[in-house]
Amino acid sequence: MLNGQAQQQKRQAEQAKNEAINNLRLYKKEELRRYLLDAETYHASGDNDFALSALDSAQAIQKAYFQDVEDWQLRIDSLRQKTAGQ
Repeated sequence: MLNGQAQQQKRQAEQAKNEAINNLRLYKKEELRRYLLDAETYHASGDNDFALSALDSAQAIQKAYFQDVEDWQLRIDSLRQKTAGQ
């Protein structure tokens, strides 16, 4: 009986861990999206220092949590080129 309870607790702990990881990735995805929108807004207003700062923050999140998602990196690189080009 204890073995069954231990397995049940192990499954519940694993499920809670996976849910926490998924929630963190969702939060970081939204944070990354906000930084990219901020960078676009700062760039459009001509405030390139803040745009580059927002892009640095976005890139740090992308590297830490979304290295496997090439679209984020392409968007960051594109915005960085536009901002540096002004």
